[in-house]
Amino acid sequence: MNETITRPVNLIVPGPPGAGKGTQARMLEALLSAKNQKIDAAISLKVDDEAMVARVAGRYTCCDTCGGSAFKRRPDHNAETVRTCLTAYHAQPAPLIEYYRTRNAMSEMPGMGAIKDIAANLDAIVGKLTMA
Repeated sequence: MNETITRPVNLIVPGPPGAGKGTQARMLEALLSAKNQKIDAAISLKVDDEAMVARVAGRYTCCDTCGGSAFKRRPDHNAETVRTCLTAYHAQPAPLIEYYRTRNAMSEMPGMGAIKDIAANLDAIVGKLTMA
């Protein structure tokens, strides 16, 4: 990554880095700092856990393009598995959220609702960065 960052970039990194307690965030910050750049914003989407459980556990698939009529559910799309994933979803980025919050770079917004509304909220956050 060090070789590829030769000028200021707009970068979206989905999900939390794998290393705990913000280690990768500090490494990225040091890399960017050496190039006179910085992280301007980190965005955390807040979700309603029970709505997510209902949404994922209620998914069925059907191959209607091939004429199939049997609905199937993936084995990992059950309430217990979704709740386990959500526990990790909340725990893993917690150090990063705090890390960027202490640097006044954290924005938190609702991640539930209509896609157009979520996109508009994201655009507003990013728009503030480009105006600054």
